[in-house]
Amino acid sequence: MAGVGRKPNTGQVAGQGPGDPAYMTMVARAKALIPQLRDRAAKTEELRRLPPETERDLHDAGLFRIVQPKRVGGSELDYVSLVDCADMLGRADASVAWNFANLASHHWMLGMFDQRAQDEVWGKDVDTLIASSFIFPAGRARKVEGGYRLPSELPVNLYQLTPEELLTEGIVALPGSLGEAIYEAERSELVAATLGEHVFEWFIRNKKAEWQEYIAQVTQWEVARYLPVL
Repeated sequence: MAGVGRKPNTGQVAGQGPGDPAYMTMVARAKALIPQLRDRAAKTEELRRLPPETERDLHDAGLFRIVQPKRVGGSELDYVSLVDCADMLGRADASVAWNFANLASHHWMLGMFDQRAQDEVWGKDVDTLIASSFIFPAGRARKVEGGYRLPSELPVNLYQLTPEELLTEGIVALPGSLGEAIYEAERSELVAATLGEHVFEWFIRNKKAEWQEYIAQVTQWEVARYLPVL
């Protein structure tokens, strides 16, 4: 990603986090959406996507543009503000919080690109939402002069290969749990540089706490499987 670790290319000073009036306004707007988001939670689950009215609420509250450059009308707050607003939305519906954070963070990313690139996206509509694909590297590439040499394309579906066949092809398995994903993320220079030192430490610390809370619970499967044995 171009611009990893840089501040947005805007010519403006980014807004502050907790304590800044603009930050508190955005968090308050996110909190105000909690009742209707809770009411729509079942509908969101049924649709398996954001309902149109939820997307409109996030637009109207200005939340999607929380880290968008000021020069195109965004709030240009820092990344902690985005995380805190997502946390507030998650108190109503975790899926809404995830979609919001994913979409809004792309404004932050585009803000690091040249202004000409920004105008390509926001020139016609400043409310344009951006999405991209992201996966952990699952293959091997060899660095050569002028770039990287990729392996030959697999003629089969890699998801049909056995672990031994994947290993033979040099394909590393993706994380199979949140715990494994945290382990990989904590050692990723890319993730650390992208989030910045403060957010990176906060993110890893909270994800570890979330994982510990998850593995400590007794699932319905375990109750059904082991309770009769006792």
